[in-house]
Amino acid sequence: MEEKRKGKVANFQPNVLMLGLSPSDFVFRALSNVHANDMEHTLLALPFLDALKLLSHLKYWTINLDK
Repeated sequence: MEEKRKGKVANFQPNVLMLGLSPSDFVFRALSNVHANDMEHTLLALPFLDALKLLSHLKYWTINLDK
């Protein structure tokens, strides 16, 4: 927090591999491209820590319904 006040925190730089999207938008786009029939198998194949990260994205999406 102190670094943020001093201006030392890096600004968001778009990543070419993520199509210039924010991490949350990239995950949302990737999940949107999975067919409904394949969604269960896709989610079951996730490692536990990645599933927790996905849940944090889901929390963000439900709070910010402007998508």
